[in-house]
Amino acid sequence: MLKRYLIILIVCLLIFGGTSAFGKEFITITTATTGGSFYPAGVALAVLLNEQLGDKLDIDFSSQSSAGSVENIDILQKKEAEIAFIQNNVILWAYEGTRKYEGSPYEKLRTLTPLFSSQYH
Repeated sequence: MLKRYLIILIVCLLIFGGTSAFGKEFITITTATTGGSFYPAGVALAVLLNEQLGDKLDIDFSSQSSAGSVENIDILQKKEAEIAFIQNNVILWAYEGTRKYEGSPYEKLRTLTPLFSSQYH
């Protein structure tokens, strides 16, 4: 009986135990084209997160370029990245299922912070 409890305890510790029993986690930040402002901001964010949190959390943050906000929505939906830089109007369209995303709302989107304000007419 004691052997059974010991095996259950070991399995639980392996599954639920603190630090990474499954190896390093990777988080991708998708940005935009290399000539725009999203790309250097994403690179800087990945570097900062790696320096401040990477080793503590056993996470490797990386950035990747993309065609921009619309592609970044697609990348998130395909689970090819965990964080994306997206213009506020594109987030709204995707979340509500309007314009390009008509009838297909992506309600799992969440925002972290605005980078700068944009006005659309």
